[in-house]
Amino acid sequence: MGFLKNFFVKRQIKASGFREERHSVPLGSVRRCIVLLDVEDAESDACLKFATTYFGGRGIELKPFFLDMGKHAKDDIITTAVKTTILKRNLSIFGTLPEEMVAELQSEPADLYLCLVDNSLPVTRCFNAIVPAPFCVGLKDYACSPFSMVFKGSEEEQIQVNFHDSAKRLESIVNYLEMVV
Repeated sequence: MGFLKNFFVKRQIKASGFREERHSVPLGSVRRCIVLLDVEDAESDACLKFATTYFGGRGIELKPFFLDMGKHAKDDIITTAVKTTILKRNLSIFGTLPEEMVAELQSEPADLYLCLVDNSLPVTRCFNAIVPAPFCVGLKDYACSPFSMVFKGSEEEQIQVNFHDSAKRLESIVNYLEMVV
């Protein structure tokens, strides 16, 4: 990441980042969960359906956010919720989140955050650091990541760039959390 991008990412994180200490939260005491989904992942719909069913069945409010780094014209119809979709065209030139998205994200704190985006783009790093949740679970570890737990894919998954098995990975994550937390 270039010097300027890194500078502006750190600046946004410092201004809007989650200030409390991150720690594990028992799954039984989770009342609200934020999930970040990558719409370019072929299984993002299956992940959203599984998360809605799983958390809804346990009385946990689910707030999904969507990362869409595809190129869209202004007239294109976006199928996800407008307020909770991060579009490439709405980011700053340095890849940081727009202020409206930061306000939407911080409007209601959560107990659990699941990041199902397998990259460390500046926008993902900003989102991960700003999300108001004490317990964060992610798929990609990087320097200064806010994750309490990281579920990396197998080496086979990392070799096959276009291979996604997100729905099974999400199911594995929540099953593991049930056993451990």
